[in-house]
Amino acid sequence: MTMCRRAPFLTLLTTLLALVAASARPAAAQLPCTDPSSVCDAAANSTWLGDINDDDRVNQEDISIWISCIGENFGSNGQVVYCPEGDLNFDGEIDQDDLNYLNQLVAMASDASVGKLPRSQLSELRIRKPFSQTDPLISQSRYVEIRTPTTAANNFTGAPTVNQAQGGDPETIKRFGAGWYYIKVARSTDAAGLDTVSGTVAVVVSLDGMAWVTDPLDATSRGLSVVADESFYDPPPTEVSPLLAVVPPAVQGFIYEMPAGESLAIPVVPTTPPNSRIFPAENATNVSHLLVFRRPSASNPRAEPQVGQRINTPSNVNPNEVCDIAWTVAGATPAGSLPPWDAVVDCVTIVRSTNTNSFGCIYGDTGTTAIGPVGTSDNNYAPPHIYRCRTALTLTKGADAITATSDTPFRR
Repeated sequence: MTMCRRAPFLTLLTTLLALVAASARPAAAQLPCTDPSSVCDAAANSTWLGDINDDDRVNQEDISIWISCIGENFGSNGQVVYCPEGDLNFDGEIDQDDLNYLNQLVAMASDASVGKLPRSQLSELRIRKPFSQTDPLISQSRYVEIRTPTTAANNFTGAPTVNQAQGGDPETIKRFGAGWYYIKVARSTDAAGLDTVSGTVAVVVSLDGMAWVTDPLDATSRGLSVVADESFYDPPPTEVSPLLAVVPPAVQGFIYEMPAGESLAIPVVPTTPPNSRIFPAENATNVSHLLVFRRPSASNPRAEPQVGQRINTPSNVNPNEVCDIAWTVAGATPAGSLPPWDAVVDCVTIVRSTNTNSFGCIYGDTGTTAIGPVGTSDNNYAPPHIYRCRTALTLTKGADAITATSDTPFRR
């Protein structure tokens, strides 16, 4: 914190105001490094990504605390204590990559055009309907629900990227700005079926303009956004999506509808050059779902997210880091352009198999950010529907079959 020098002739009133201000400072900023677990608890309570001491700021003090309390007292999740809030690339380890991401968060927080990023989370995902649901009338009904802390609302100066306004919106609606993306990552090969890459961008959805409910008193939809493709909001004439009727009428108009022809599903045909890749069927591979932010500036060396980009370290560079989200991807052209983001805000992996050599990496590896496979030993599969509990924040398998009561978009 910045301390001000006292004037020579300080009045009594000024002294009293200074004392009041000092007493009002958040206690979290004074956490001792002799108790790193308390530091981790403070970070977990913060609204903002990178606000390690929970003082409503993301600054150099957070870096200092991370280095002295988290970096020196925590390591991998195999150690005695592991702090997931200090693991900013979700790989289950506290290391230099996390510090690099934290430095970038601090730099962006000082940029008035970006500011602080809230700790938004993937809240509910409907990947597809199950193969057992053979009714051709039921559409795939794909959507992604995101929850943002309502304490991030109405803070345009400090967090402009999630406090955008659009004409005609009620006061309880704010919108995400440029730079936010939802991304799916999976393994892929080249057109010849060779050059397997575990960490390949498979789906990219820009969230610029996505609405979210800021009213903390709205017990049904507070903090929520919903992104959906046509299978949810406008299925073919021969199909219906029972889930659209589940959305509360007051927020149906704020579903973030992907453009016609675009899909939340991983491509089933080779993608287009220059990053042409072939992906396995989505139910046959591990898929990581990411919420990321890329600073939307022409001077940003990071590439804009595109299908086919690599997000991990090549095995011939460091085989031990293949299943880690990289800070920088070795060999990327131009250097420093990948991965295509400045911050990973959330990561969830839906697991088909823990055999990462055959089914791809599990990038959400904090111990609470992966789910699956489910079923029995003879019949296991990647769950087609998951959600994160609002209070416990645990990932839970949702109902497989799509019905009028199976999912809760804009309602959790």
